[in-house]
This record gives sequence, structure tokens and C-alpha cells, in this order.
Amino acid sequence: MGNAEGIAVHTIPRTRLLVVDDELMLRRMLDRVLTARGFEVHTAVDGHEAMAMLKAERFDVVLSDVVMPHCDGRCLLEAMRDAGITIPVVMLTGYADASDSSLRSLGAVAVLGKPSPVDTICTTLESALHR
Repeated sequence: MGNAEGIAVHTIPRTRLLVVDDELMLRRMLDRVLTARGFEVHTAVDGHEAMAMLKAERFDVVLSDVVMPHCDGRCLLEAMRDAGITIPVVMLTGYADASDSSLRSLGAVAVLGKPSPVDTICTTLESALHR
């Protein structure tokens, strides 16, 4: 690799993160703050859109809401596993009963409450990447 001056330039690839949430303001906030923390953030509005993106592109980790219309977090986890997509998934939920062990049995590496501090989200994502 080089630049116009012929000097070798090496880039370190950033972690590609797919954020899946039906709430526009939350998607925008997560995109902004997680990009500032060094992630390459892509967003989807539901599990259907997320699956199309996961089949077309490479991602390192998924951060998904649990409760969404059309295809929710459970639907997304099931579709990912059925398609053989085994990247780590961290779930976000505002509903205590949705954080049960069934999400983990489907392959979620962690379930965080909504709202969660950005530091907690980042630490959890980093931990999920190193499993």
C-alpha cells in the first residue's frame, strides 16, 4: 500500500458492527457514539433488513434490540443460526422478561437492559468479540 508520496500506509481495519433497532433516534445515537468509539457502524431497522445485510456483507458483531416489528431479535437470532452465521450477537431490551435464557440458548452472548451506559455497551461488545 502507498500514498501519493510513495510512503507505505497501513490501515487497521475497524470492527464492523451492525446495529439493529426500529427506533430511529436510538439507531442514530448508537451510530454516532459507537463510531466515535472506533467501530465501523452500519444500521438496520429490523431483523429482515439485518439478515439481508448479513448475507451480503461481513460483520464482526451485531447489537440488536429484542422487541421490533416484523422480525424481532429472536427472529433475527434464529435466522442467523439457520443461515450458519455465527458472529457474536449482543441483545438490548427494555423488557425484563425478554432477557431470559432463551435468548442465550439461541446464541446471544449477552443481554443488556435499555438504556445501558455506552461504556457498558462498548465493554460488552469488546468482550463478545474476544469469545
